[in-house]
Amino acid sequence: MSRRGRAFFLLGILAALAGCTTQSSVFKDRSPEQVWTALIAVAEDPQYDKWVVVDNNVWIDLVYDRLEVQRTLKRDLHRTGSSPQRETQELEFQIVLERTQPPAVTVTVRNAIIRGKALMAIDHFFTEVRDLLYIDPEVSSQTAAAGAK
Repeated sequence: MSRRGRAFFLLGILAALAGCTTQSSVFKDRSPEQVWTALIAVAEDPQYDKWVVVDNNVWIDLVYDRLEVQRTLKRDLHRTGSSPQRETQELEFQIVLERTQPPAVTVTVRNAIIRGKALMAIDHFFTEVRDLLYIDPEVSSQTAAAGAK
């Protein structure tokens, strides 16, 4: 394969790995108002064990029950036998509440990050919301990831 062919092949793989990622969750036994309040609280004050929140910007759209979040995280990764390595992660995601009964929430990571990292970020967000609402993850029904768009 030519150098140019390899370059296009690698770009294709990167594009497939770095598209938008969407996941939804239904919050049984909670009102849309309770879920909306929890979504705002978690978006505005995220909690991480291994990451430090460097920047967190949240835009609240009350008309469409939508949140836009831009977040920068950093951490120092310590591995045996090597010096600490600084990691930075940029997250841009949209959170939309569907005022159905039970309420449903869809989170879409918009920036180009590896799908696995995007899914971990979404899972982290939903875990924080469930913790705030005192919901057991087994009780909250979560739909399958919609995949890269």
